[in-house]
Amino acid sequence: MFKKTIPSVLMLSSVMLSGCVTTDTPDLPEIGVDCKWDANSQCVYLSPEIALIGVPNQTKNLQFRLDDLDRPMNDHGGGTIAYTASNTIAKGAVKGIRGPCPPLREPHKYKLYVVATDENENKIAAGSGIARCCSE
Repeated sequence: MFKKTIPSVLMLSSVMLSGCVTTDTPDLPEIGVDCKWDANSQCVYLSPEIALIGVPNQTKNLQFRLDDLDRPMNDHGGGTIAYTASNTIAKGAVKGIRGPCPPLREPHKYKLYVVATDENENKIAAGSGIARCCSE
């Protein structure tokens, strides 16, 4: 029994500790999130260019987290940036995200989470988007 339980608990703990952005935001307005990588983006450890739709006007900060859906034990980090009212976040702007580096250059699916917070750090909107990386 313990042989199956311990790896599951360790994997779940790794996923839970991988970033500060919570995915439990069902009652918040939704932010549309789009990002993508190309073959030249592999293993360069930069956040992608990110397009957002529906960010509330009162947003002060955006919190991000990146998960590898095909290999959840890989921690790709996250970070927080000040929101400048631009709905395009430049490649490399989220310093805590380590971009994709799938083993053997095989394609993986990545999920990028975003949470908008106001000046009091209240969560006011959230969203996520899925992108594949990296096909030649």
